[in-house]
This record gives sequence, C-alpha cells and structure tokens, in this order.
Amino acid sequence: MPGLRLLLERARQCPPFIVGVVGLAIFIATRITHGLYNAQGVCGGLNSISDLLIYAIVIPILPQMLEGIVDDVSFSSGILTGCFAGWLSDRYRSRQWPMCVGLGCLLVATVLFMVSRAFWQLVLARIAQGFAGGTTYSIGLSMVADVYPPHRVGMVMGIVMSCNTLGQVAGPAVGGWLYEAGGHYAPFILGSSLIVVDFVGRLVVGETAGWKERHGHKVFGVERPDVTDSADKASLSLTVLTPPLSSNPPALSLSQLATLWSVVAALGAYFAVTAILSGVDVALPIYGDTVQNLSPGVIGLLFVALLLPNAAIAPLVGWLIDRYQPSRLFVVCLGLLLMAAACPLAVITPSLALLIPMLMVLGVGAAIVSTPLTAEISASVGEHNSQHFGAIYGLMLMVASVAMFAGPIVVGALLASHPMLDTMFFLMAIALFPAMGIFGVEVYRARRKPSYYLWRGRISNSSAVNVAPLGNAHVA
Repeated sequence: MPGLRLLLERARQCPPFIVGVVGLAIFIATRITHGLYNAQGVCGGLNSISDLLIYAIVIPILPQMLEGIVDDVSFSSGILTGCFAGWLSDRYRSRQWPMCVGLGCLLVATVLFMVSRAFWQLVLARIAQGFAGGTTYSIGLSMVADVYPPHRVGMVMGIVMSCNTLGQVAGPAVGGWLYEAGGHYAPFILGSSLIVVDFVGRLVVGETAGWKERHGHKVFGVERPDVTDSADKASLSLTVLTPPLSSNPPALSLSQLATLWSVVAALGAYFAVTAILSGVDVALPIYGDTVQNLSPGVIGLLFVALLLPNAAIAPLVGWLIDRYQPSRLFVVCLGLLLMAAACPLAVITPSLALLIPMLMVLGVGAAIVSTPLTAEISASVGEHNSQHFGAIYGLMLMVASVAMFAGPIVVGALLASHPMLDTMFFLMAIALFPAMGIFGVEVYRARRKPSYYLWRGRISNSSAVNVAPLGNAHVA
C-alpha cells in the first residue's frame, strides 16, 4: 500500500504531528495524578492529553481509601522514574522505547484501576501510574526539544502546556458523564482507547533523538531551493544549518548544565508556580465553603476560571516569545509578579466579582511563567551543544513533584492557624522571591553584555541559520 506508506513517512517527518503525540500523552498521564489527589481532597498535545485525561476520568469513581501510603508510593515512583527515564534516553539516544514503556505502564494502571478489588492492587496501579506520568512528561518534552530549534520552541511548548491544563478542566466532567451514562467501565475503556491511539502514534513517529541532524534541511523552516535530490538533502542535513565547528562550544556535561544560571532560575520559578497552584488547590475550596458559602459545583467552576485562561494564553505567550525573542527569564518575572499580585487580591474582600477576575489573572500569570521557562531549558541545553534534554526535564519534573507535595501541606498548616489573607500573602512571597532574584540577575547581565537585551534582540547563535554551499559544508 504505497499510499499508506507515503502517509506514514510524511507523519514521521512532520513536527506538528510529533507535538500532537506528545500533547496527548501528557494530557492523559498528568490528569490521572490530579484526579487521584482531588479524590482524596489533598490537592484541589496528543501524548500529554492521554495521561491527563486518564487522571481526570477516574476522579468521580475512585474510592476514598486511596490515601497515605498509596500517594507516597506513586509520588516516589514518579520522581525516580522521570529522572531515570530522561537520563536513560539521553545516554542511549533513544526516546521511542522509554516513551512506549511509559504508555504501556499507563495502560496497565488504567486496567488495574478498573478491575481492582483489593488494596494491594490499587498500590500497584499507583506505582504504574507514577512511572507512566514521570516517563511521559520528561520524555515528551525532550521529544519536542529534539525537533524544534531554540527560536521556534516557545509556541509548541505553550501548546503542550495547554494540553496539560485542558486535561484538568475537561477530564472530571467527561469522566463523570461517562460513569453516569455507561457505568463503571466506560471511563476506563475510553482512557485505554486513547492510550492505544497514542501508542500507535508514538510508533509512527519513530526516533526523535538526533532529529535535527537527520532533517536539517527542514528543522529551521528553511527549504533550500537548489536542493532537490534526496541524497543532497541527506548531505545537507548533516551540515549547513548548524554553525561551523570553530564556532560550536564544547558540549557541557549534565552536572554543568544543571548549574547554569538559566537552568537554575527556570527550575526555581517552576517550583514557585507549582507550589502556588497546589496551595491554591487547597485554599480555594476552603475559602469558597467557609467565607463565600458556595456549593461544590460553584467551587468547581472557580477552578475552571483559573485553568481556562491558562490554557488559552500559553500558546500565545510562546508565539510572542518566538516572534520577538525577549529574555525568557524576564518574561518569567512578569508572570511571577502577576501571580504575586493576584494571590492576596483574590481574597482581600469576600466578593465573587473580585475573586473570579483574580483567579483568571493567576492562571494567565502561571502560563506566562511555565511556557517561557520550558523553552528556556530547551534553549539552554541546545545552545551549549548538549543532548541532555531528558535528564534536565526529568529534574524539572522532580522539582515540580516536590512543590506539589509540599505546597498543600504548608498551606494546610497555615490555614489551620492563620487567616486566609495571611496564607495568600505567604503565597505572594513565594512568587516575589524568585521574581526579584531573577530580575536582578537579568538586569546585571544586560548591563555587563551590550548584546544582551531584556526585551528585544536577544537571539542565540544556535538560532541563526547559516546556509552555505553544499561543497563547503561543515560537518557538525
């Protein structure tokens, strides 16, 4: 079937298709985690979408017994496997099989949740779910970084982050409706079907590690008009769209990358935004119930007001970053300042007219933080001639997991002994501390380096396209 073969080949070389596969996986896996947290009352693209949807689908039907050791096991397995899978994919230059194993574990977790009748079965399901979530997140973001260069990665990272958020919004509603309409098995059957679709898509994509080298004539969005022969394109893919050897810096080790200012700042900002949102997941239902006297349904709509603007604005933020090439960390500071202002203003007076807009501002601020920092990590690794995308994104997952674990605990303890406004001021401080530190360093760097602009004109060497004749190619 030559037509099908041609279609599959085009899909393998289509970056948007790769982003779709990644988006669905993260969507499914992340939503399972949030769904289990919500079921306990602890916490309020194609690949990404699959994970989140599974999480959300099981919210209305998981038993209340899932607490304590079950969460600890899933939390630990997610951190360990995310970091290890990312490092393993970098070490052996393979993204396909770790992602396929992660999706397989997600399918196993879904089936176990569907048929579990004993506590140990639920524990096994949570272990598999933690493994799947950690693997799909770190490997999925690495696949996007493999395919897109630093100056074009912003918008696609925004799309992936939107998939993550949309799963949190749509998952519970879809899961509850399916449970009422089709019974206990219906939500799990839908989730399993999406996982299978995503698994097939991942097999179609093939290996993304080294994608830029294999598809160099397309990776920067530049087609050589003088290159028509497939052999010439294969030669070009190794050559002219990367700087010459003399201008390429030596590749940094993983430990050197982890101590770069840009990576440390991005991880610190991600910890702050994750801790704030996980704290709000705890504080908002308490505030809505005790102060506003809202029903559970209305409180759920408040979370929609928080999450939908986040999902809508993330791709736009990424597009603006790609278009105007600002300092991504400066944009992160702006997002943190928005979140810092929204936290106390949301509860300063008991009024829904103020609470809902401030929740929307909080969601927009979170998008302005998360999209640039994921792009900054990708750019930092690529600009230093390294391929440790998986390990660094695994480290990012670990930081976010710690924040999701610590945020609700700290906020819950504060609410037990302090007024709601004091707790929100504490969340404001969490946003202000990294914002002030990052802003100070970025201003210092701008003054020390005339070529470094806070808002416009910062374009890395690796973002430039150096088109040379085929006969004078430099092999990277």
